[in-house]
Amino acid sequence: MNTVRGFTLLELMIALTLGLLISAAAIQVFVTANQGINFQQGAANIQNSGIFGLDYIVKDIRRSNIDSNQAAMTVDTQHGGIVLKAENLTSVASTLSGDVRTQLESFLTTSAVGPSNLKDLKSDQLVIQYKNTIGSQYNCEGKRVLPNQFVVQRYFVKEENASGVKSFSLRCKAYEYSGDNETVFNLSGDGEMLIPNVEHFRVLFGIAKDTGVSPDGVMDQFAYVSPSEYKKLADKPQIVSIQMGILLRSPEAVSKGTDKTSFTVLDLVNKELISHNSNSKYIRQVITQTIALRNGFGVKNQAE
Repeated sequence: MNTVRGFTLLELMIALTLGLLISAAAIQVFVTANQGINFQQGAANIQNSGIFGLDYIVKDIRRSNIDSNQAAMTVDTQHGGIVLKAENLTSVASTLSGDVRTQLESFLTTSAVGPSNLKDLKSDQLVIQYKNTIGSQYNCEGKRVLPNQFVVQRYFVKEENASGVKSFSLRCKAYEYSGDNETVFNLSGDGEMLIPNVEHFRVLFGIAKDTGVSPDGVMDQFAYVSPSEYKKLADKPQIVSIQMGILLRSPEAVSKGTDKTSFTVLDLVNKELISHNSNSKYIRQVITQTIALRNGFGVKNQAE
């Protein structure tokens, strides 16, 4: 009679142990690969939203100052590309006063007015203006702009989600007007989202000055200042460029984000994030852009 033998208990235990080890190794490889994919996807999302979003903004900023009454941009340049106060808009707007003027200028270019995820800091606000001189165009909210209309666009940071690690976005609100008799400029409201997951927005002006004993029209002194610093200058030089810095984070938490808690955004050096237990679960990156402004050195205005 044939004897049929099975596995012994020891053999079963060894086989089970080996099977568990192989399964654990396979799971570890899968988890590691998945973490790598999530990290790469988060980094790609930052690059896509930051680079493409900024390119969209830069396109409009390069149109600023078309058809202004003066080529060189200052706080008094009517229809000027950078809108710092009512005088940069229509001649009628310059007569506004009291609460009406205060409310209007709260929506114009200034420093430290918007939400931020950097400790003890606020984001900046940038307002530009250009004239549609090249036919069919659309503003930053997707609305068609008629020929020869002036377009005013306000870039600002808005809070999207206050729970957990706060979520912000860079948005744009647009307004159009014609001629030189406008007194009402509706720049309030949520506008249109351009870049999600923005944690700080910084703006600097590149300014140029002719410091020669006998001015020859050649700019020989350059500096970068914030909008608020520029407004405080007794002698306000021409604005020839704009620097923008954006601190971005990945839209989703990843298992291995970054332990970095301080970031440099243009002139803001090593600024700390607002403390939160989940900060290290996100990827963050600073993206900057410098834009030379049309006619910033006082050259005669030309359409595109």
